Amino acid sequence: MPGRWSWVKTWSRAAPHLLGARPTVFLYNIAALVGLGVLAIYYFSDSSIHGLLPDRLQGVPVYGVWYGALGGIAVGLKGCYDHRLDWTDDWSVWHYGRVFSGALAGGVTYALLLAVNLKSGNAVQTPATPIVASASFILGTQEKRFFEFLVEVGKLIVTVPASATGPTAPPPAIRSVVPATGAAGRRVIVHGTGFQRTSKAYFGGVALGDISVNDAGTEISGTAPDHAPGEVDVVVSNPDNSAHLRPSGFTYEALTRAEQTDDVF
Repeated sequence: MPGRWSWVKTWSRAAPHLLGARPTVFLYNIAALVGLGVLAIYYFSDSSIHGLLPDRLQGVPVYGVWYGALGGIAVGLKGCYDHRLDWTDDWSVWHYGRVFSGALAGGVTYALLLAVNLKSGNAVQTPATPIVASASFILGTQEKRFFEFLVEVGKLIVTVPASATGPTAPPPAIRSVVPATGAAGRRVIVHGTGFQRTSKAYFGGVALGDISVNDAGTEISGTAPDHAPGEVDVVVSNPDNSAHLRPSGFTYEALTRAEQTDDVF
């Protein structure tokens, strides 16, 4: 009796190595490739198969799934070619699953392209067939790029609010304006903290001209805009809508531009 079942034990020990062997994986990919070819011929030669799909799925391009699966087979065959000398059975599950993960990536690619091509007013621009086919094949061959593409589309269509406890940029704070008096057109420097590269400064509600911000975010320089003589408020605003107001931060003098000097200090 023990010898009667010895072949089962022998097969159970040899089966994992046999299934994971490079020739077996190669033949599996060839069989999958032939199967895709047969499906394509049957799909395009017999239109009755189209009616087998549910109404909700008939608008989804089947060729996207087909090209994704083809990409999975292509990368599987490439693995057989490239790893002739360093083949390992540990990757057998990856090889057997690539055709299915490639088909899944190809099907999802169509939906991702629709999301990218969204227009205003919820109108959708359907991606062209060559684009869907090529993108499905490419993403079917490279699962890493597929997930990178998925992340980028997620960023495009879903805005995740920043954590309330996460770091935020400090608001601007005005410490001084040098010089504190002058006429329109004079070069002035607003000293403070929390300034950003695209911050704006306003004298009496009018933006400074020829504005620039230093790398440290402590100085904003520019030319004083036209304004009637008298005291005006100085405001600095950041791109995140944070702002700081210094009341009566600058005083316009009744001087002409010709009376101004280039020496600020």
